[in-house]
Amino acid sequence: MSRRECCLALFLFISPIVAHGANAAEVEAFTEPYQEIELAIGESGILNELRVREGERVKESQIVARLDTRVLEASLRIAELRAQSVGPLEAATAELDLRKTHRDQLRLLRKKGHASQRELDRAEADYRIANARRKMAEEEMLLQKLECQRIQAQIDRRVIRTPIDGVVSEITGDVGEAFSGTERYIMKIVKLDKLRAKFSLTPAEASDLNPGDHVNLRLTQPAGVAQARIETILPVMDAKSGTLAVMVVVDNESERLRSGGRCFLQTPDNATSTRFTRD
Repeated sequence: MSRRECCLALFLFISPIVAHGANAAEVEAFTEPYQEIELAIGESGILNELRVREGERVKESQIVARLDTRVLEASLRIAELRAQSVGPLEAATAELDLRKTHRDQLRLLRKKGHASQRELDRAEADYRIANARRKMAEEEMLLQKLECQRIQAQIDRRVIRTPIDGVVSEITGDVGEAFSGTERYIMKIVKLDKLRAKFSLTPAEASDLNPGDHVNLRLTQPAGVAQARIETILPVMDAKSGTLAVMVVVDNESERLRSGGRCFLQTPDNATSTRFTRD
């Protein structure tokens, strides 16, 4: 075999390998918490209690902080005493009974001709006024009970609870500082039992993918391969980059994987890519 023929044979042998390597591609992204919540508060006040620290695990509905509620608690006690006060209602009831008895007596006397119509009309009016006062006393008691509920709702709004299980990743203040829901959040809670990654793929790369498919991600922290599930493929293409956003989710119940680590998705047009399976 001549030198030229040897070079040609070597070229034909290497060409498929070079072509295969040229098609190999991985798309890079970074893992992030599956859910991230900035706990704010709708009321303004002074932070009176902070029950957690950064890095601490919390459970859903757990109280993590509380604003000062001493003034509201005092107002609540006053409103409760007023709601429990039955004196005005009993006085109005006694007055109503008295006016009713007087009216009934005048009705009998009027029938016998021993009382004037004017006296009876006055007694009827006194009875209606007494009945209205009794209703006002009942309504006042109801309003006081509603006032108790309103104040309690204000107190509850100053108690901060976490809506999810997670980890406290950031606390923005300390006890004694003033907070307002329109200015800043008090702390940040992240959910780490799952991680999410967002990849930007070309339409050709994403053409064989569907929500529910499983893919393998190559991770760097810690190094290894983890199985992920495609959660969403956004239907709108980014006009600048010409790519589609593909969201994948990785189970992380042991929290062995670090949020914020680099990860790589092998595109499906790669000849050595992992096969995709549908749920």
